Amino acid sequence: MMKKIISTFLLIVISILSLQSCDSDDNGNSTPDLNNEISIDGTIYALDGIAVLQSYGTNNEGSFDRDIEIFSNNLFVEFDLNTNSTAGISEGTYTYSDIRQAFTFYNVEIEIQENNDSTSFNIQQGSVTVNNENSNTIITFDLVAQDGTSIIGHWFGTIE
Repeated sequence: MMKKIISTFLLIVISILSLQSCDSDDNGNSTPDLNNEISIDGTIYALDGIAVLQSYGTNNEGSFDRDIEIFSNNLFVEFDLNTNSTAGISEGTYTYSDIRQAFTFYNVEIEIQENNDSTSFNIQQGSVTVNNENSNTIITFDLVAQDGTSIIGHWFGTIE
C-alpha cells in the first residue's frame, strides 16, 4: 500500500514538472515581427525608403554583380548580391562568400546617421532571401556584423 502511495505521488510530481517545462520558453529574446524595418542588436529602425538596383556586370565565374540599395531617412542598406540572372535579381537565398558566384553575397553595408554621428556595419555572415510578389520584391535578412552585432530585417517594395 505504501509503495502505491509513493508511486502515485512520484507520478504526480513528474507530471507537474513535465507540464511546467512545456510552458512558454520565452525569455524575452524572441525574434521581432519586422515589416519594412531592421533590428540592429535589438534596436528597431524604419526601413521604408526607396530601393534602387545597380548592375555592375559579369563576375569572372559567370554570375552577375547586382547591388540593391535602400535609402531610408537616416539609414542606408546596400546588398552586394551575385545572381545567375542577366537582368534583375533571381529569387532565392544568398549566403556570404568571398568568391563571387551565383546566390552569394559579397557584403552587406549598413549605415545609420543619428545626431550628426554615423555608424557603419559591414556584414560577411548570414543570409539574404529575395522573393518576388507581382511587381514587388521582398527582402528578408538575418546577418551578423564583423563585430558580432546581430542584424535582422524585412523590406517590401518596388525596386527602381
